[in-house]
Order: sequence, then C-alpha cells, then structure tokens
Amino acid sequence: MPQRDSDFQRARALHKNGQLNGAMTIYRDLLAQNPHDPDAHHLLGVALFQQGELPRAEQEIRRALTHRTDDPNYFNNLANVLVAQDQPEKALDTYTAALELNPKHIESLMGAGSLSFNLGRLEEAEDLFRKIVAIDPHHYEALNNLGVILARTDRPSEAVTLFRTAIRDANATAELFSNLARALEMLNELAEARQIVSKALAKNSGLIPARLVHCHLLRREGNLSEARVAYESLLQDTIPRPEKVDAMYGYGLTLDQLLEPEAAFCAFTEANKLASDTPEFKQRDGRRYLDNVEACRNWFTRDFIQARSLPSDDQAGVPVFFVGFPRSGTTLMEQILAAHPDVVTTAEKSPLQHVRQHLTRRFGSKRPFPDFLDELSAVHLQEARDLFWQDAGRLVDLETHTVLVDKMPLNIVDLGLANLLFPDAKVIAALRDPRDVCLSCFMQNFGASDAMANFLDIKTTDKAYALIMGLWIHHKEVLTLPFMEYKYEDLVEDFHHTTQRIIDFIGLDWSGDIERYREQAANRFISTPSYRDVTSQLYTRASGRWQRYEKALEGKLPESSGLIADLGYEP
Repeated sequence: MPQRDSDFQRARALHKNGQLNGAMTIYRDLLAQNPHDPDAHHLLGVALFQQGELPRAEQEIRRALTHRTDDPNYFNNLANVLVAQDQPEKALDTYTAALELNPKHIESLMGAGSLSFNLGRLEEAEDLFRKIVAIDPHHYEALNNLGVILARTDRPSEAVTLFRTAIRDANATAELFSNLARALEMLNELAEARQIVSKALAKNSGLIPARLVHCHLLRREGNLSEARVAYESLLQDTIPRPEKVDAMYGYGLTLDQLLEPEAAFCAFTEANKLASDTPEFKQRDGRRYLDNVEACRNWFTRDFIQARSLPSDDQAGVPVFFVGFPRSGTTLMEQILAAHPDVVTTAEKSPLQHVRQHLTRRFGSKRPFPDFLDELSAVHLQEARDLFWQDAGRLVDLETHTVLVDKMPLNIVDLGLANLLFPDAKVIAALRDPRDVCLSCFMQNFGASDAMANFLDIKTTDKAYALIMGLWIHHKEVLTLPFMEYKYEDLVEDFHHTTQRIIDFIGLDWSGDIERYREQAANRFISTPSYRDVTSQLYTRASGRWQRYEKALEGKLPESSGLIADLGYEP
C-alpha cells in the first residue's frame, strides 16, 4: 500500500474516533508533502469545523475546491461551515452546487432542507425532504422533519402517518412521540394525544415541545389552573423562539379563559412581538397587503364591473363566495353549511385565490394585481373561470345538484374578480362586532402571510379592519353580485333562524343534518384557529369580549370604531 494511502487510513481512523488533533497532524504532514492534496485540505477543514475554528475550516475546504470540483461532499461540508457562520444564502447556493453534482446526495438534501425550514421557506424544505423520503422511505430524520412541516402547514393527518412510520422504523425518540402528539391534538384526538405525550415526557421530562403539547392539552381539557402553572414554568426556561411564541399565545388564551384580561393582553402583546421577529414573518409585508386592498377599491367601480364581466354560464354552475374578516365566525358557519348534503366547501383552499395567483403569474410581471386587469380579454377571463372549476373539482367532489361554497374570509378583497368571472354568484358575508374581531385577531397565532402580518399589533389590526371592511361596504355599492349579511352574534343567539336565512338565500331546502354539524365537524380537520370551538356547543362568551378588555383597548381602535354603526352595531 502506498505510504499516502496508509497515512490517510490512520488519519481517518483517528478522525472517526474523535481524536481530531492526531488526525489533523497527519493531514498537515500530507500537505507538507503535497500542498495541492484536495482530500487532505478537505478533511483538515472538516476537523477544524468540528473544533469550531470556522474561518480556517472554510479556508481549507475552499483550497480543496480549487483542486477538485467534482465531489459533492466538499460542497456539502463547505455549506455546513457557512451555515455555522450565519451565511444562509451562500450556504444554500453551496448545497445546490453539491446537488447539481449528485441530486441524490442525502447529506446535502438534509442540509438544504433544514436550512430552508429555519429560514421559513417551508415549501422548499418540504420538497427537499420529500426527495430524501423518495430515495430512502425509512429515513428517520427526513420523515420526522417532513411531518413537522406538514403539521405546521395544516396537514396533520399526513403528518401523523409519517410520524407513525418513523416510530416503527426507528428507536422511538421523545421528539417523535412529541411531534405525533402535537399532530393528534390538531386533529382533536385528545385522548390519544395525552397518551403519546406522556410517552414523550417519560423518555425526556424536559423536552420543550412535549411540555408545550402538555400545556395545550391541559388548556383544551379545561384544566386551566394547571395549564397556567405549566405555561409559566415552561416560559421561565430558555426555549427556542417558535416554541416560545406558541407557548405565549397558549398562555394568553389560558389567562383569557381565567378572566384575567389585563394579564392576557400583556401575554398576547409579547406573543405578537416574538412572532414578528421570526423568519416567517420577517419575510412578510403587511403594508403591501393593505396597499393592495386600497388598489382594489380604486379599480373595482360599477362601470368597470358592468363593462368587463363575463356573461352568465348556466351550464358551469354558480358558486357561493363566503367572506368575512378573520375571526368573524366563518369557520363555524362553514361547518354548519358543510353538514348539508347538497353543499360542498373548500375549507379555505380557495379556487378564487388560485385563479388570482395564476393571473398574477401570467400578467403581473410589470404591474401587480389588480393593475393589469384592463389587459384581460374575455378569452382570458373565460380561461380563468374554467381554471376555477378545475381547481374546485380537484378539491371536492362536484355533482350537478351540489352547491360549491368557496370560503375564504379575506376573499372580500377579491370579490371584484369574482364578479368579473361569475356575475350570478352569491356572496355571504359574516359580520361581527369590530371591537371583538380586532381583539380576537390580535389574540390569534396565525400563520405568516402579508395579510396576517397586520395582526401583530393592535393598531395595525385596527387599520387593516377599517380598510378591508370599508372595501366590503364599497363592494355592496358597486358589485352586481347578490349578497346577504349575517351577524355572528345572531347565530349564537338564534341558531335556527340565522341558519335558515342563509340556507334560503343559497336556494336549498332545510336538512336535519345541519343540526348535527358538530358530529361531522369532529371528524374533519379544521385548519383555522377555530378548530376547537366549532366542535363545541354554541356559546355567547365571545360576544362582547372586548368589554373585558376595554381598558387595554382604549384609544387603540379609532379607525375600526368608525364602522361600528355602519355595520349595524351600537357604539
């Protein structure tokens, strides 16, 4: 065996056994003999990285790459060093270089996936972890990470399947049990979630995610005093920001249920402050969303609508668009309507949103939506209408006798587009006292988006409400779509009368299944923050909640308060 190969074997053995200094001595001896040896530079860089000498590690691996550029391991390890030096974009480019050499290089797929996840780029991370699972269906870490993403993006059923697979295929860790418990809790499988989280805590009593699930379960089971103590204990520890955000929202909800509004408001303020500093929300622009709301108000005039709307299409069917400001009880009414045998709902996977995104990709390179709408011909609009029904058919089973309800609260903003495509469509709008709505939005742990970025501060929540609901008032004046409004407060006070009005408006006969909506809702995953409430008996405690918070809200809702009378509420 050549001396170099023998020396490398000894160095690698030392390296593998954690004897880094001994290995590094041999690597340096080899480089003294041949300064251009790429393997020696590379492995010396890896050892330096393991010792925390990051700049020197980067230097050595880059030297290796000057002599050899066909090994994905070199690029992968350089990317790892760049991650450790907080250079995420350079690291992602370097992982990409590794994957260009070998698309199935699992270490690079894992590195890029984990980095994308930490940057809040969940779609990219999901794609990368799915590639690993396609290569190795039993890859424990990839299964777990993919499951975490699916749970975080409102697909807990899929997540549960992956976590169960990972548990079968590997030594069941506390982390896996904890992740499974969280997904089960999202699915309202509280009894099993309790069993699983107990297994997680038995393996590791200090595991933060498991303790967090335990807190949530205590709150959801009504053990509020215990939940409070558990949240406070958790929040006293040093915990990662995502878990701290989730815990602080849960703590606030617990204090709210314990009727401690001042303490609860402080908790929600802190939760929102923490959320605003997460990678997911740092990428979002709430002002951009509000500018778009104002643009829609300017574009959609009665003259424009009447001149550009497509003719009716009796054969294609007529959808119902169900809108309202978030936290106005839309999820509750959606579950009530979904119980009707002749109604299908899209569960906030809005075909109208899909159409808007399609049009934006196609026509929005120079001007954003809605500024390019004057470029659209009747042919373009017909294509968009066809796309709506294609997407709807992908989401739900459409029968000739069924009514499609496209429910997305903030589709208020896109009702002008809906009018262009479906001039005979019906619109149901949920109303709720503006003070309760703004407060409730401020209290919720929403997923990151430009729209939701406005709810991280009570004053911007107020601004968003005034603009969006002001747009609704504008739409009532200029759109040709038939519409009806109902109040959340009326629904919880007089379920039958309010629901009958809506069923009549849609044009359906009453069904006794509607009265059993909670049974059906319990078997569905509900992706909104209302997932617990809609399976419970109707209650009125959320009506007028703002009154308990009147002191905290004083002077903070000037713009939305101007709409109280316009929307039929008492000042």
